[in-house]
Amino acid sequence: MTSASHSAPVGQSRPAGPFAWLEQRPLLLAMLLMVVTVAVYAPAKHNGFVSYDDREYVTRNAQVQSGLDFDTVQWAFTSFDAANWHPLTWLSHALDVQLFRLNPAGHHGTSIALHALNASVVASVTRTSETTFSRSPWLHRSCLVDGQFATINFHAVEFGDGSFG
Repeated sequence: MTSASHSAPVGQSRPAGPFAWLEQRPLLLAMLLMVVTVAVYAPAKHNGFVSYDDREYVTRNAQVQSGLDFDTVQWAFTSFDAANWHPLTWLSHALDVQLFRLNPAGHHGTSIALHALNASVVASVTRTSETTFSRSPWLHRSCLVDGQFATINFHAVEFGDGSFG
């Protein structure tokens, strides 16, 4: 066997470094990023609602507090409450109320899960764009972006006890 049989295809560089094996396992990387994201934000489940916007969105919103029903779905798609049109946000809050009532731990758990899922989507997008637009190994640059996305709002967790706003 010649050394040419172990080289990367023409025009592509071969990944190097201690984590090169991870490049061939994007699903594992996405799952690892999700675990790190959940671990970083898990303490937020012990916080209460905040006075910043939780009153308007959840704790004093009669429509959201009615839970997820036909009227709430119709309202979510036609409402501009909170100066925004964001039906998926309203539906998510209504579902949280349906499942967890006004227990903030459940609401925060949903936010953490959605953020972890979004972090894995960002990892997929950055890996795809890095391998599409660059001939160099993607892992170093896109992992940095993915990690920053997953943990950049960590400081916001400090204010989850209601002392913010």
